Amino acid sequence: MKPIHLHRCLSVLLGVLLCLLPLALAACGGAAPGPATGDGATATEPAATPDTAATPDTPSAAATAPADKSVTVGLTTGPVHTIPVEYIDDVTTWVTQILYLPLMAQDDDGTYQPQLASSVESTDYKTFTVRLNPDAAWTDGTPVTADDVVFTMDVIANPQTKSVLASFITILEGVDEAGLIADGSGHVAGVQKVDDRTVTFTTKDIMGMDIFNDILSRRLSPIPKHIFADAALDTILQSPEFTRPTVTNGPYKLVSFDRGASAEFVANEAYFLGAPKIGKLNLKVVEGANLTAELQSGAIDMNSPYGSIPTTDYELIKSLDGITAAEGKMINMRYLYINNEVVADARVRQAMSLAIDREQIIASCFPGYGETTVMPFPNDFPYLNQAVAQPAYDPDEARRLVAEAGWDGGQALRLTSYNLPEVAQIIAQNLTAAGIPTEVDEVDWGTLSDKLFSAQYDLVLIGDTFTVTNTVSNLLFLYADGSNYNNYHNGELAALVNQIPTLTGEAEIADNYNKIQEMAALEVPSPSLYCTSRLLAASDRVISGGPKTFGMFLDAHNWDVR
Repeated sequence: MKPIHLHRCLSVLLGVLLCLLPLALAACGGAAPGPATGDGATATEPAATPDTAATPDTPSAAATAPADKSVTVGLTTGPVHTIPVEYIDDVTTWVTQILYLPLMAQDDDGTYQPQLASSVESTDYKTFTVRLNPDAAWTDGTPVTADDVVFTMDVIANPQTKSVLASFITILEGVDEAGLIADGSGHVAGVQKVDDRTVTFTTKDIMGMDIFNDILSRRLSPIPKHIFADAALDTILQSPEFTRPTVTNGPYKLVSFDRGASAEFVANEAYFLGAPKIGKLNLKVVEGANLTAELQSGAIDMNSPYGSIPTTDYELIKSLDGITAAEGKMINMRYLYINNEVVADARVRQAMSLAIDREQIIASCFPGYGETTVMPFPNDFPYLNQAVAQPAYDPDEARRLVAEAGWDGGQALRLTSYNLPEVAQIIAQNLTAAGIPTEVDEVDWGTLSDKLFSAQYDLVLIGDTFTVTNTVSNLLFLYADGSNYNNYHNGELAALVNQIPTLTGEAEIADNYNKIQEMAALEVPSPSLYCTSRLLAASDRVISGGPKTFGMFLDAHNWDVR
């Protein structure tokens, strides 16, 4: 059977848009990816690490990483936890997958590269066969098997677990619209073990390979069944083995973890893809304004896609000896996330979008590295509905809508922001001038994510990364119960989003996107503001590896320094 039309279409888009794949937004010196939940535990003491072992044919069995070699990566948004069966934001997942490999991972050229899986194949684009790397092993020497994969899926989809990650697996047979096992069996019927190293995934509808890999392969990081088999599902997310993991399978093992601030790793000498060349990997959260100074001083060796260098510093970075700069892709979408229970009248939300001077934001914060948006797509997205996509700045119409809605401006709204003070101040001034008094609450990332997940906020500056291979992941974050945190409820719009992977004709794909954008423009649950590129740089002491928009840690075991 030939690949479905959507797959072909996305392959074309991949080339046109230089393979814009999902990560969280990094802009104006900071990053704020799309959020969700976690236990927020902090582990600052060294985690106990068991003796590692490797089978004789494991390529890394006899290798040793030089203990005196280390790399420090600067981020502006820190990881919140190390739980692979839970989701809170992309940077947390990115860090967690250093420990627990996903099945596949996205590389910077737009391809999906093997990690735990050696291949993902399908002949009918409904049943996907995943074959695990035969050398994959946990740090205690136990092989990674199909039982681990099936067990992990059953944990995620079990209603007792209450994992937000379940909302990403609704594509599978055997789960309901929330991604949960509904028949009481405790097992996802669409996930079946074939043999010790092979698993099949059956989806409810036909879909392209890229979409399957984006939705599932890159998000699924199996956990060791032999460690968690007896864990109570209602408390498994709080397990000490997650907050202080000792049995993992990635290139590095955790030494210490400070929520939202830092993480330290040592080489997994028995890593099945090869022992790391660097003994220590450190992740350090740095204020965006300090990234340049940290690079200059050598306190960090590189920044990351979750820590973009401020645009005001980038010309300096490009001129420095010993530092190599590399501009990333313009895919970082920033939104004004509105609590729709606080601002329930669509006219007021329309007024907010009209009141924001997006051009001023770009001119002040991102000159040369950003563009204004109003829909959740970059401006070169082929299905952009030009009739509703042009960012309008009309403060007079905004004031009229506010008056028509009878908005009570007696109490100011709180705009929560992390690492974007200038952008937040411009928005607050714009909204206040339109009759919606707004004050800025600049907080750390942990506080922002806690506020968002608990819906204890009015407005939030938040980001997501445009995904050409699967726009569903972006749109669900804005428009669908279970994946969004803005208290917006619209079953019709969510249904349109969920139809995207199943559409096969060019006309129906375009019609679907048009309807989504028309409805979003009318109800404005969380307007898009702008799109920026990531500004990356690394010290020249790094001779292998370095910052990439996607797949930065794909080959972390091959990183090396002078």
